[in-house]
Amino acid sequence: MTRLFGLDVQTSEVLIPLGDSELQGHLSIPDGAQSVIVLAEGNGSGLMNAADAFLSQEALHVGFAALRVDLYTRKELAEDSYCGYLRFAVKRLNQRLSGTVDWLFHQVATQHMAVGLMGASTGAAAALMTAAGRPETIGAVVCRGGRPDLAGDLLQFVHAPTLLIVGENDQLVADLNREVLNHLPLEREMIVIPGAGHQFEETGALEQVAVAANQWFLDHLIPNSAV
Repeated sequence: MTRLFGLDVQTSEVLIPLGDSELQGHLSIPDGAQSVIVLAEGNGSGLMNAADAFLSQEALHVGFAALRVDLYTRKELAEDSYCGYLRFAVKRLNQRLSGTVDWLFHQVATQHMAVGLMGASTGAAAALMTAAGRPETIGAVVCRGGRPDLAGDLLQFVHAPTLLIVGENDQLVADLNREVLNHLPLEREMIVIPGAGHQFEETGALEQVAVAANQWFLDHLIPNSAV
């Protein structure tokens, strides 16, 4: 148990068994949390990614539990570093993220929590595909500088309120995200961070992402709505 932002936070390194794979994750649960945010990277390690670590801390700050998870194993990431075969493997990412959500509902500490997904890069597509496959489970989705267009025809089945966040200077990705808005059937919104690029590395950009994402989850995640 650690003390963060005036809250008692239980933190643990977790292993999530999915078929013949075992995913590594970092789960943080503030005292009194009623919702959990799953942060999913596509092409990078969620545990080593500094942006995910920051966004996870900001989610804790407003009272959410947060799970950062590596959707690829270390072996897969090592292989992909020289052959690139996993770069757009969104179906595999979807299976891994969906399995991770199912795992949360089998844990005593999180089984009654509402679930929100925050996906980046190809993890954005995986988040939307998971939301489409689990409409009664996923309460809200945030995509950060991602490729939600890769979710393809499944976009029409996404019922969770969805926020797309892109950088002003990430023009190609911004255009792809605008097109996705036309295919999401229910509540959706797009926010453009002024002066930001694809990774939101500019001063203050990631802080703006955190504020927008947390507000979206505060507005749309209903505690104890998960089943």
